[in-house]
Amino acid sequence: MLATSAVVIVGCSSPEVVVPPMPDERFLDFDDDADVRTIDEVGDDPIQTPLTPTGSQTPGRVEAPPVERPEESEPPQLEYVTVDGVLGEFNGRAVYAADVINARKNQLRARALRLPRNQFGAEAFRIIQEELQVRMRNKLYLSVYERNLNPLERQQAKFLTMLWRERFITENGGSEAEARRASRDQFGMTLEQLGEDEYGRRLNDIFMQKHIAPRVRPAAAELREAYEDRREKGEFDVPGGIVFALIEIAAESADPIAIEAAKARAEALHERALAGEDFGELARNNSDNADYASRGGLPPDWMLPIARGAFAIPQVAEAAWEAEVDTVAPLVAVGEGEARRWYVIQVREKETPRTMTFAEVQRRLNNELALAEQNRLVDDYIRRELGRAKVPELAAQRLMTQTAMEVVMQQYDAWRAEEAAASAR
Repeated sequence: MLATSAVVIVGCSSPEVVVPPMPDERFLDFDDDADVRTIDEVGDDPIQTPLTPTGSQTPGRVEAPPVERPEESEPPQLEYVTVDGVLGEFNGRAVYAADVINARKNQLRARALRLPRNQFGAEAFRIIQEELQVRMRNKLYLSVYERNLNPLERQQAKFLTMLWRERFITENGGSEAEARRASRDQFGMTLEQLGEDEYGRRLNDIFMQKHIAPRVRPAAAELREAYEDRREKGEFDVPGGIVFALIEIAAESADPIAIEAAKARAEALHERALAGEDFGELARNNSDNADYASRGGLPPDWMLPIARGAFAIPQVAEAAWEAEVDTVAPLVAVGEGEARRWYVIQVREKETPRTMTFAEVQRRLNNELALAEQNRLVDDYIRRELGRAKVPELAAQRLMTQTAMEVVMQQYDAWRAEEAAASAR
């Protein structure tokens, strides 16, 4: 799903800006294969998007110069970034209502077909506002890429985008006309816009691999210090668990004869289990606990594995923990009188509570520390870029959303009429 946090929060002439949160995903998990997105015919969910600087997904498509543009001899001079205009402008690139609506067209149409006008209006307002914020944030990322990537690196991104475009055309009928139709039908975007989206993804990959990844390798001392600190807090403790099956034998009454008869039956079953008879069958045919008997003596799945001290009958649990795996524990007697019970126990699995070693968690620690440093570095880039940005006042932001909303509400009746006509055929 799309990330929805806004880069810019404004309400006065001196806006407060916040850096978008960095999702906790796999560290620098890049994939050179094209990330061709899919969407249902109705498209109930927002369009899925490519990777962000943190290895997750970019919120919305990244606006970028078309692939066909001539290569610049020097990186663009972005001394002053502007966000302004009817629907907004960032770094000289306008944000058009049609682009915003088309990017969420499938999602908006799905809502229109099932919601009354008033409810749809509220939902559409949220979706449009989210898309506008996403686009401004992505333009901010693009400014970071263009400011910090050299012409050769940006040319590499264009070349990879060209290869993606050729593959997309091949996978959609082999003709540009068919590819344009697929782009419009599946994503609500033109082929050129999809290309810009892919270009932004490639810029992101190159930026992360060449400008961030080499700077985030934690030292061995850092890893060891992090391990010791978290070990002392118990973060690497493994509680362990056990899986055992049991046969429960109950006395029919408090009468001594009934108690002795139950005890004799339990001892006989215990001997048969020790002799190697199928424990599941013994439990199904002899246990007085119907719930356990139906599962061949095993507790319910939601209980397994059972942590030490978590089982309701401590004498049974302790006997099981003391026995070896695949063995039958000594017969256990619990309670008095009518509550007298005997338990035949077979241990199936067991993991003793322990603390994971440094070797076991080293790779995980390395990735977590690297990801934290990666996010810190990207945060720094974003904060510096935000310092160069002008953002619209709150009233201007509302106007941007309302302008797009006027178009969306005109589409509401058209979408419903189209659906009614299709159903009538």
